[in-house]
Amino acid sequence: MAYCHYMTSLNDAQIVAINSLRAYRSGPEGERTSNLRAVATAFVDAREHFFTPQGEPDWLGRTHAYRTWVRETMRLASVQAEELPTVQAAIRYHVGNIVRERMDADTIEGLGLRSSSPKQRSVEKRGRHSEVLNFFGNGGAEITDANDMQVAVGMMEAAVARIPLEAVAGQDAATRKKIRESLESLQDRLHDLHAVASSRRK
Repeated sequence: MAYCHYMTSLNDAQIVAINSLRAYRSGPEGERTSNLRAVATAFVDAREHFFTPQGEPDWLGRTHAYRTWVRETMRLASVQAEELPTVQAAIRYHVGNIVRERMDADTIEGLGLRSSSPKQRSVEKRGRHSEVLNFFGNGGAEITDANDMQVAVGMMEAAVARIPLEAVAGQDAATRKKIRESLESLQDRLHDLHAVASSRRK
């Protein structure tokens, strides 16, 4: 009886994954995310039925048996070889979120996973990009906050440090001229800021 329940549950997960993969590939654009999440949910459901050598459910999806099941599911859903990297990367994003939604903090730590989900890291990344745009976008307000000034200067220093001298030297004359003019303007501004920062005034 337990064996039949196991097979039915795993087969159900595979059917959901196959149907959702087919819908993702051929359905409306606006439903692609929900279909991918359905696939990821089915994949996480399936992991409960595969076990590590320690006898624990394969929540990380690393066992040979689970990966074979995933490959078979992809084949049955007619996912082509050239599509696999893109589809699998999109599924992994949702799998990471779902695993963290289902597990408590201790279990997540025990699995060796970062506590933040891919979704949370994506939000944090967008926040960092927004911060960079706030500092370096055209037409922004003056930067007067002490912390913001330090962050902006640090970003500028880090960006300039990433430009190899040989890369500049290898540019054509017109490009080097534009770089030189920008650097001269930047140098003048940096000189003024350095002078103020070096002042003994409070």
